[in-house]
Amino acid sequence: MSIAFRKVWRDLWNHKGRTLLVVLSIAVGVMALGMTTASNTLLRRGLAESRLARHKPDARLSFVVPLNDDVIEVVADMAEVAEAEGRISANIRWKAALDGEWKDGILTVSPDYERQIFDLLELKSGAWPGADEIAVEVGHQVSYGVPSIGGMMYVQVNDRALPLKIAGALRDPLQLPPPYNAVNKTAFYVNRDTAGRILDTRDFNELSFTVPAYSEANVQNAAKAVQEKLRRLGIISATTTFSLDVQDPASDTVQQFMDGLGLVLIVMAFFSLALSATLVINTINAIVAQQVTQIGIMKTIGGLTWQIVTLYMAGVTVYGLLSLALAVPIGAVSGYYLSAFWLTAFNVPVAPFEILPESFLYQAGVGLLTPLAAALWPVAQGVSIPVRQAIAAYGLGTGRYGSQWLDKVMGQVQGLPRMMTLALRNTFRRAGRAALTEITLTSAGAIFMMVVTTGYSFNQTIDKVWSSWGFDVLFIFRDYQRIAEMEPVTWSQPGANQVEMWAWVQAKAHQPGQTDPSDQYDIQLRGIPHKTTMFNPTLTEGRLLNDADGHAVVFNQKL
Repeated sequence: MSIAFRKVWRDLWNHKGRTLLVVLSIAVGVMALGMTTASNTLLRRGLAESRLARHKPDARLSFVVPLNDDVIEVVADMAEVAEAEGRISANIRWKAALDGEWKDGILTVSPDYERQIFDLLELKSGAWPGADEIAVEVGHQVSYGVPSIGGMMYVQVNDRALPLKIAGALRDPLQLPPPYNAVNKTAFYVNRDTAGRILDTRDFNELSFTVPAYSEANVQNAAKAVQEKLRRLGIISATTTFSLDVQDPASDTVQQFMDGLGLVLIVMAFFSLALSATLVINTINAIVAQQVTQIGIMKTIGGLTWQIVTLYMAGVTVYGLLSLALAVPIGAVSGYYLSAFWLTAFNVPVAPFEILPESFLYQAGVGLLTPLAAALWPVAQGVSIPVRQAIAAYGLGTGRYGSQWLDKVMGQVQGLPRMMTLALRNTFRRAGRAALTEITLTSAGAIFMMVVTTGYSFNQTIDKVWSSWGFDVLFIFRDYQRIAEMEPVTWSQPGANQVEMWAWVQAKAHQPGQTDPSDQYDIQLRGIPHKTTMFNPTLTEGRLLNDADGHAVVFNQKL
């Protein structure tokens, strides 16, 4: 074993506490980076594979009027449309036992479960629902108390309970498992004949389609062509209410949300690495200051500057290697389970565990280069000390105290107890080291406050958004209703203490003269009473409507 290697080993072993502190500091930042890069990669891959497997449509039109099979075939044959499929989506009431309580559910009906086109449902156990049978979303079955496969449940049809046999459990890519299911409704699936018994119709209220070449303008043009076609066929009128949902096949809102979250985590990981770097600088500064005499002796017997620098950098490299041994496995496992948590929350299948090569390379590069880069300056500064000064044990910066302006300021401090005066002057005796310590503490506190205030701000913003909606129950009518007829009926219900009738329709907005489809925005246009008590948004500019406004509009901030 060479003398140089023994020196590095003794420096590490004789100061085990210091070694452990530095290794843990570096490992935390490297582990955080590995966790975030691994989870982001696994999330992107899982969401992309799920989008591809589910065959996501380019657009989905929802109507309040039924569409039969002939209408779907007509739409599928249009030049602007590549593929088209109809589905039924409706709210239902159900219960697990005849003497049980009614619960809310959502019913989805595919035209043919064996030959689906969009948003493919995956059979996990049992069989596809047949006549007088029903299937349940696999993530909802246990959480919402749905009987097991082969059991019976009941669906409300008018004032009676219709018994249905549970045939199977499906995975629906559009449904979230509890507790992430915001609507808190159990998802069920039946065939069209059973839907006719429950809903009194076999026809569709949703139309999904793709275009030959995706672009938002092509989808908008295709949707407009479909609407015109349905109007000419007399299926819908100019006042028919519908909604359009344009979906980018290469992305979705979930991916955008996770990208934003991943960016925040990566920023936090780099902040953690920056803190690790400051601790490495302080530690190496302390080591070099402690070993000034050793540096002088090594120079006296012929040690070259680059050799001594290499000696200390070797110790720093050991710090990095030890931190990698700790951080890589923890980061890989943490990243996997973090991605598994989010994929499960979004009802996306979780792949088996693996260590990602790119994540390992990121960790290895950062875990080795960060401490080396941080230690280079204090090592170079310490090794450059003259031999005479080092042998005389003056130390780094010793013997020059009192010549700098900060030293003179500290020397003028009077009237304090002696111990306090000594502590104050010793603190600023090494101004650079004191500055590094303060930077470390300040940065750690700033990161902590950033996390806490960001979480608080996010929660407060969401609470403020929901507080602007002042109603507890929202009814959506198939057709337009007269206010004078509906309000008295609603007021007559027990427990109703506020009633408002709103107009809520899908519309398009564009600036004057910009009529190209790419310049148009799909909006939800809400007509509210002038003296509403159920809508209290936060104004960022201007004011709300009043009786004297005539034709006027209040935009949301994004539009």
